[in-house]
Amino acid sequence: MPLLAQQDPQYSQYQFNQMVINPAYAGTKDVLSAVLDIRKQWSGFDGAPSTQSFSFHGPLKKKRIGLGLSAYNDAVGPKRVTAAYGNISYILPINSKLKLSFGLRAGVVNYVFDFNKINYRDPGEVNAIANISTNKLKPDFDAGLFLKSSSFYAGFSATHLNSAYVYQDKISYTNVSGAQTEYDLTYRLSTHIFGIVSKGFSVNDNLVINPTIIYKGTKSIANIDVNLNFN
Repeated sequence: MPLLAQQDPQYSQYQFNQMVINPAYAGTKDVLSAVLDIRKQWSGFDGAPSTQSFSFHGPLKKKRIGLGLSAYNDAVGPKRVTAAYGNISYILPINSKLKLSFGLRAGVVNYVFDFNKINYRDPGEVNAIANISTNKLKPDFDAGLFLKSSSFYAGFSATHLNSAYVYQDKISYTNVSGAQTEYDLTYRLSTHIFGIVSKGFSVNDNLVINPTIIYKGTKSIANIDVNLNFN
């Protein structure tokens, strides 16, 4: 039975490191920018989610081209994903306050599955899976759009456009009752869609309230996250 779920890392502070989800963000801050983001969930539990991400980007001369680098490491249970990308964007001024950028990203993703961390019902399955390579390196491609003014921004991006197969193996073994068991072990990257909208509201000279809404979804699952910052 196939299992369908979100594969990309879960970011709770995405608004401070948006280039990890949208390549069009590169260079839109008009200055060199570097962000390191560390997230730990359910600390103290074995296999608890842990994510580290980094981005560095800035505009070229005349601020029409943005270049950047981004990377992340995401570990959940027996799975660890490490990725590194190069980002490029074209920034188009619409008027004196509004800019629209188009971004592309290309990189490599390394998937490591530690099958020794899984509990098996059948000893025969352990031996069958032990023969599978647990380290896979795959190319990856993303694209996005980003609209920005001084107090508003909106973005749309899609990751894993190539939808590559990471694993595609057939497992065969003899179970405890002596019967032959066979099934397919397949893991494929699904395209993920991100949509984000944010607006800053000035309360007074010293306070800005900044709500942000992000949509995250695949063909099988979707969710919406609401965030509120006080600056």
